[in-house]
Amino acid sequence: MSVELMASDVKAVLDALNIEKSVLLGASMGALVALRFAVDYPESAVKLVLVTPAAVRSRYGEWLFDVMRLLKENLSSEEYVRAMVMLAFAPPFFDKSYGMVKEVSRMLTPSDNELEQIGRQLSCLKDADIPSETGTVQTPTLIIAGERDVLAPIEGARKLASKLRRCRLMSLPGVGHSPFVEAPEEVVNAINEFLQQTA
Repeated sequence: MSVELMASDVKAVLDALNIEKSVLLGASMGALVALRFAVDYPESAVKLVLVTPAAVRSRYGEWLFDVMRLLKENLSSEEYVRAMVMLAFAPPFFDKSYGMVKEVSRMLTPSDNELEQIGRQLSCLKDADIPSETGTVQTPTLIIAGERDVLAPIEGARKLASKLRRCRLMSLPGVGHSPFVEAPEEVVNAINEFLQQTA
């Protein structure tokens, strides 16, 4: 599994549907896939929305993925999700919407097969980084990042934004790795405004 392979899978699906140009939205690991798509198939990417881009290669990122791997290998599915959900939301949302957090935890408990897939994704992410060709990307891009995201710290989003030529970074105070849940109105409004702008 690799980000490059997943980007080529997206292209294959679009080709099968006869979609020549598209707006891509990717969240977390999906943000890196969407960016890779824009690098590899620039003629096909009209706009990019990158939400909480996954942690890029750094000492923090390496440590984070090692810890996540250890959790996956040593906890049950229920325990693993409980640990990850705690990291996915910022404390203010966690306290305010505890009932929802518990329900999300219950709904996202993976099967053994899904847990195996999570392990493969973690291995893939540990080796992922901002593509060296990022500076050549001309696709208008909106990056949305939570200022209290520990799974994908905002420093990585800032680094990525600095390398893209046509990029706007929207930072969300008090928000963690789940802005669609933690700040849905702000996120949807920002995306709609971005999509309505002429390229």
